[in-house]
Amino acid sequence: MNDTALLSVPAADEQDVTYYGLPSVKPSLWGGLVSSYMFVAGVGGSAQIIASAADLVGDPALAPIVRNGRYIALGATVLGGPLLIIDLHTPQRWYNMLRIFRKTSPMSIGTWVLMSFGPLSAALAAAQFTADRGHSPSRAEQRAIKLLQIPAALTGMAMSTYTGALLSATSTPLWAAAPRRITAAFGASAMASGAAALTIAGLRRSASDNTRQALDLIGLAASTLELFLLLSLWRRFREQGVDGALSESGWGLAYDLGAVAIGAGVPVLHHVESMIKPKQPSRPALVIPLAVLAGGFLLRHVLLRAGNVSAKRPKDYFRHRKSASVSSDCCRVAIAALDRALEDRPDKIYHDLAEVVRCLVLLRTELTARRREGEAGDRLDRCNAILSMVIGGEYPLAGLRRDRLQKARNELATLLDER
Repeated sequence: MNDTALLSVPAADEQDVTYYGLPSVKPSLWGGLVSSYMFVAGVGGSAQIIASAADLVGDPALAPIVRNGRYIALGATVLGGPLLIIDLHTPQRWYNMLRIFRKTSPMSIGTWVLMSFGPLSAALAAAQFTADRGHSPSRAEQRAIKLLQIPAALTGMAMSTYTGALLSATSTPLWAAAPRRITAAFGASAMASGAAALTIAGLRRSASDNTRQALDLIGLAASTLELFLLLSLWRRFREQGVDGALSESGWGLAYDLGAVAIGAGVPVLHHVESMIKPKQPSRPALVIPLAVLAGGFLLRHVLLRAGNVSAKRPKDYFRHRKSASVSSDCCRVAIAALDRALEDRPDKIYHDLAEVVRCLVLLRTELTARRREGEAGDRLDRCNAILSMVIGGEYPLAGLRRDRLQKARNELATLLDER
């Protein structure tokens, strides 16, 4: 073996994880186009939500928010669709995804959400355009627009959050470590970015005090929630042992300084200061909204890039699998089987309960091993209690105790939330 080959052999601690330190999963091919799409989709979806809510309030002073929100939603659709299709590398993949709908696939759900959000946004923007040109809609047209806003807002909510679920559905350690928190953080960031985009759009016209106050209030609530979720997300990464992809690379600094500090922290301080001292001269009008938008983009881009880094780190994968295997595998399957059993299916209920018992036995075996390492805590005792509930409700002579099964289902859900 030559010197070059010796130098290429990884350290001993890496060999202990995988053969020659090779990654356990492949990093995604997603890059700047996908992170741009996720940002644009969030801005457009949240702008549509805010516009629909403002129109349903019925205050004429909020008309600029309704108008700008509809146009921003349409612009996001026009821009986001090509970004997504281009990054698929093969445009035919887009057509293939339209052939089926798979409720278990975030990619399939996202495809149909985008296909629904686009026409709805286009219809509302067209109605707004005709109204801006002096056309007075009839009562029937007004009623149709009001009704159309409801599915538009619902698909807007999906547009704002589904990209986080899309990332978390993969095996990439960083993304899979905190699926709910990533989705919630994307939603809060999208709402803050939508309010910021509406604020910028209203600068070219003299916005009323009601309009500014409404957008400031939305921005304060969304940025505060986003700040809390981003700090919680970082803590979750440390708990799962996958924070190395951020802390040991430049993406950690971009996360802290860009997404957390500039994108959420500074806007929160600005909104609080504006509420305490409303008559104090404000900063340049574009500074805070642009900071929010920059932070929203950085959040998605940093998590996407850092996720690809974590996929190349075998230790991150196995640390995550060790901590997540109990909840994400056994608990999810057992909860799904209990849900089926509680649907009053007497012909298949014992088959479902057998599946629950099998999963709980596997769960107990794993928790027993982890307790020997001092990691399981009281979860083993709770798993045994849940198993007793299920077995106790399985004997036909004593009657099927649905309340016991429901309690077992709730306890399993609590166990899953603690992951």
